[in-house]
Amino acid sequence: MSVAPEIAMLAEPRRPAEPLAFVPAQPAAPPALVPLTLGTLAGRLRSIAATPERWWGLVRFDPDRSVKIMIEESASHQAWLVVLPPGDAGHGCDCDVVTMIAGEAAEGTPTSAEGTPTSAEGTPTSAVLRPGPVRVHGQKQEHGLHGRGAGYSISLHARTHPRS
Repeated sequence: MSVAPEIAMLAEPRRPAEPLAFVPAQPAAPPALVPLTLGTLAGRLRSIAATPERWWGLVRFDPDRSVKIMIEESASHQAWLVVLPPGDAGHGCDCDVVTMIAGEAAEGTPTSAEGTPTSAEGTPTSAVLRPGPVRVHGQKQEHGLHGRGAGYSISLHARTHPRS
């Protein structure tokens, strides 16, 4: 098989290219808001936790009560910090994902009148949260959070579709 015809075509003088037809761009429709998956939200939470220079200046320590600090709010999600003072009785939460930044907290679902996390049968139950892992709750799962230990506890929370 000879390549001579192809070489001959390359050697021919080039013909001027035909002008391209101009097609005006169609206005783009705004992208539809796609809800974040819990996995994507957990990744977003890790990203926020990994950049404390963005939010550390907002942290406030109040020895008398827990403090909730909104740090990120968009059409798709909200993210906030909760600072629990030592011995804090508890803080209700409806987040989808949470991670501890500092200290320890006990978590259960829901809390008793005394602020102690309880099971569906009313018996005390809790999970100890420590810095590092992201805990995924799923949407609309109420749970209680209270500080453990002698120091402040700082947790980072997020949820999809901001609730009013």
